[in-house]
Amino acid sequence: DLEMITARTLLIWGTEDKILPVKHATHFSSIRNLTVELWPETGHCPHTESPLNIVSRIAYFIAENELEAMVE
Repeated sequence: DLEMITARTLLIWGTEDKILPVKHATHFSSIRNLTVELWPETGHCPHTESPLNIVSRIAYFIAENELEAMVE
């Protein structure tokens, strides 16, 4: 059902994730407007490992996409 997702989507994946290795990121490729970012030296919980970086990146992603939506 992932192909039904049409919203712009940001997937942040830690390259050091031992629970779901980065190779599993390909399972999300059917999301149409997907941006995948592989974060080095980051594990399964980037939101607890680098909370300020995550918040900053998500805020930028939202702002960037709001601007694109205004132009469209």
